[in-house]
Amino acid sequence: MADKQASVYIVDLGCSMGERHSGRDETDLEFAAKWVWDKITSTVMTERKTDTIGVVGLRTDGGCFCFPLLFCKN
Repeated sequence: MADKQASVYIVDLGCSMGERHSGRDETDLEFAAKWVWDKITSTVMTERKTDTIGVVGLRTDGGCFCFPLLFCKN
């Protein structure tokens, strides 16, 4: 039987993620979303049917998060 792999990425979607730190031009949310998207695409590119990926959003604050880079407050 093939080895199976599950990856779960937990992303903080709170309002504070709209801030910029470490001298970056992008927000913390944009930085995190790009990192997660990079990991997901790397996994998908392997084309292994035994890989499973999940993304969990925390502190959604009643807004909506349109992956990968758009956070809009309703």
